[in-house]
Amino acid sequence: MCLFKKLTVVIFYFWVSGCATTLSSTENQNKKTALHHLDLAQNLLKSKRSPEAIAELKKAYRLDPKNEDISHQMALALVDRNAYQLAVKYFRKSLALNPQSTEIRNNFIKTLLSLKKNRTAYRLARKSISDLTYPQPQESHYLFALSAEKLNKNREAEVYFKKILTQNKFHCGANYHLSKTLYKKRDLKKTFVLLNRALSSCTDTGDKEKAQKAFMALKRKLVPVVHQN
Repeated sequence: MCLFKKLTVVIFYFWVSGCATTLSSTENQNKKTALHHLDLAQNLLKSKRSPEAIAELKKAYRLDPKNEDISHQMALALVDRNAYQLAVKYFRKSLALNPQSTEIRNNFIKTLLSLKKNRTAYRLARKSISDLTYPQPQESHYLFALSAEKLNKNREAEVYFKKILTQNKFHCGANYHLSKTLYKKRDLKKTFVLLNRALSSCTDTGDKEKAQKAFMALKRKLVPVVHQN
C-alpha cells in the first residue's frame, strides 16, 4: 500500500512538472509571437499604415498583455488615429508595467495636454522632474513648464522655460512660450529677442506660424520704441 502511494506521488509530481514545462513553453512561444506582431506593427507605423498596425498590436497584446512596449506602441498608434481617450487606457497600462519609463510618461503627458487634461498632465510632469534617473531632462522640463502654464502657474513655467534655455538657447517652444510670459510683463525688447530666436529655430510649420504672427504683431509695437531710442 505504501509502495502504491509512493508511486502515485511520483506520477503526480512528473505530471505537474510536465504541465508546468508545457505551460512555460507555450508562454515563451506566445511572447515570441507577440514580439513578431509588434515588429510588424512598428514597420507599418513607419509607413503611415496605422489601421493595419493597430490590428497587429491587438494580436500582440492578446498574446502578451504584460509587455509594456506593446501597450505603449498601441497608445501611440491610437494617438496617430486621434483616438486619444482609448490611447489613455493603454498609456496607463504601459506606465503601470514600467513606472520608471520617461518615454512612456512624456508621451502620456503630451496626450493628456492634447485632451486638455491639464491637471493630470501637471501631476505626472511634476513626478517626472522629481525623478533624477531620467535620461532626457529637457523634454520633461518642457512638458512640466507647458502643463504649469496651462494651469496659470506662470512662475513655475517661467523657471523651467529659462532652465531649458540655459541648456539650449535655441529651443523653439521654450523661446516662444517664455516670450508670452515676458510680453505680459511688458518686457518688449526681451520678448522680441526670444521670438526672433523662435523663428530661427522652429521647424514645425504650426509653431513657426504662431511665432511669426506674434513677431510681426510685436514688431509693430516696437517701431515707436526703436525710433525714440
